[in-house]
Amino acid sequence: MAFTPGTNLIAPPIVETATMNAITVKALQPVMGDAIFQPSTALGQLTRERRRIQSATVLTSIAAVDDNTGGTYYGAQPLARRVVDAIRPAEQQWKFYQQPIVIPETDMVINIASNPDAVHNLLVNKMMIATGSMVVMLARSLWNDPNQPAALAIDPLPAWLNQTTNNIAGIDRTQASNSFWVPNAAVDMTTFNLANLIQGWHLYVGRQLGYDYPQCWLMSPFAFAALENLMVQQIRYLNSDADTRSAQAAMREHFKFKQATVIEDPFLEALDAGNSYLINFRYMYPVFLLNFYFNFRPWMSPSQQFILVSYIRLAWNLTNISPKKSGQVFINMPKAGVTPPIVG
Repeated sequence: MAFTPGTNLIAPPIVETATMNAITVKALQPVMGDAIFQPSTALGQLTRERRRIQSATVLTSIAAVDDNTGGTYYGAQPLARRVVDAIRPAEQQWKFYQQPIVIPETDMVINIASNPDAVHNLLVNKMMIATGSMVVMLARSLWNDPNQPAALAIDPLPAWLNQTTNNIAGIDRTQASNSFWVPNAAVDMTTFNLANLIQGWHLYVGRQLGYDYPQCWLMSPFAFAALENLMVQQIRYLNSDADTRSAQAAMREHFKFKQATVIEDPFLEALDAGNSYLINFRYMYPVFLLNFYFNFRPWMSPSQQFILVSYIRLAWNLTNISPKKSGQVFINMPKAGVTPPIVG
């Protein structure tokens, strides 16, 4: 812990304010209070199944056509002569993200002069701000961040599951022959009730997955609260617990809808309000370029600039090997009248 002379002391408790401002020592806390950054539950969930690879591009082989040349036979069977071109390539490009760290040389020199540990504290704090800012940037990129050029940004989650006529991973969804690459039709939740939620679930699961269930359901905090209100009404006591302890009026943390964990994400509220997404991590997940996996650039001093500059760099994308199986979008979910502030 570093100790440095303090300024702007307050009376009370200080009596000799000017004198004490000149000589009083203050202790710098070894942690930084976070008053602006927001955690992203969606980014945390998706990166559970991350892949770090070394490749020029992200190429996925898609089984797009059923080879239906087989069938019944008897006796001597002639050799099959029909060739079925059943596989389609889906190719994504790496998207590069950077977070600068800029420190004026004069600030470093003055801090070294006042206290040898102070320059270390300056660097640590600048690094913490940079890493926190980069995580927020990555969290926003999942939902089509308008602050970043679309051509340079990753393929966001809404582009995979909530668009049917775009071109993604090099495959044009407007072509009838590419219907295998089009996501499931959106489930309209204008009438928000339990019956419609259950019907939407089974339209997705029964149509595509069999027993391969989605792991999470991402939605805004406002939609989460509305769904929780529906779920609380379904709580039933099957033993005497209600008589032996205080009743629990709401969910303790998150909760499950069928097999999926329901999770609220503030960035979804800000950037894709009114929509929620059932996600299966087996089919949609982030991929990272190994040589650019949060790469730290050595400090540089630009020409004629008295500053030191470094960067945290990352190359990644959000890949999807089966848009129909990877998830389901629910549109017109309950949403707040005012979008919560997002710092990024």
